[in-house]
Amino acid sequence: MVTLRNVSDSNGFPVCTTTAYAKDGHALFDRGIPIWVVGGEPSGPPVQRGTKLRLVWYFDDPARDSTYVQHATWAPVTIDHYTASCHGRPDSQVPI
Repeated sequence: MVTLRNVSDSNGFPVCTTTAYAKDGHALFDRGIPIWVVGGEPSGPPVQRGTKLRLVWYFDDPARDSTYVQHATWAPVTIDHYTASCHGRPDSQVPI
């Protein structure tokens, strides 16, 4: 589960990525967080400044995920924690 809070972006259609880490702090992989599944494809729902969105999802097959970037060999038991980061979309990618 991820909770996204928009604190500064005026467009409100974020792009988010998560990184999985091993206990030793090494990055295992990056993947996009599929906010668009909540609705409003392809840019996802609007998350207006000062509001938040909670999303529960699971990772599907990495071979079918174009956002997947592997940094090290891993198995589910080697994942210790995740971090997430988001950025706003440029005006050209925000619905009218």
